[in-house]
Amino acid sequence: MPAERFEEATPSAEQLDRLVAAERQRKLYDLVQKLPEAQRHAILLRYSADLEYAEIAAITDKPEATIRSRVFFGLSRLKKLIGKGMP
Repeated sequence: MPAERFEEATPSAEQLDRLVAAERQRKLYDLVQKLPEAQRHAILLRYSADLEYAEIAAITDKPEATIRSRVFFGLSRLKKLIGKGMP
């Protein structure tokens, strides 16, 4: 293989960073799926949909304090899962 073709096939640092970020995002998504449904939904609405607690409370017809609690305990559980399964 000529040197020029090898250089073209070698990923750049930016490409490697994107691959690592994509893999971490996939692992995080997998860990989020292990959360109890109520916590998972609250976290996804809060961070993926970028909704405020009051908006999530209105959507789910639950008190805002309940949503805050679900997010808090879901994030706490996620931190433990990350410590076990994500470098």
